[in-house]
Amino acid sequence: MKLQLRRPICFTVKRGQSLQKIASVFHVALALLAKVNNLEKEPEEGTVLLLPEARNCYLVEGGEKKSKLFRSPELFLEINGTDAFFPAMRVYLP
Repeated sequence: MKLQLRRPICFTVKRGQSLQKIASVFHVALALLAKVNNLEKEPEEGTVLLLPEARNCYLVEGGEKKSKLFRSPELFLEINGTDAFFPAMRVYLP
């Protein structure tokens, strides 16, 4: 029998945790995590966050263009929940 670790679907925010830190730990795009949970500010302790479905996570490198990784700006926005695109950003690929 092969042991398979599964990523949780929900996460309860603990004291001192920021959305940025949570996004980093679960390899989720920050804007997407905020969008899925309808957040406009930092979540409070005890807030239960829905973690977006795991997809192909990619770390943007310097000089890369959004148009080279995605068919359209609309697709990028739909998948990642933001128009922002910069080096060292984690994005989901289609």
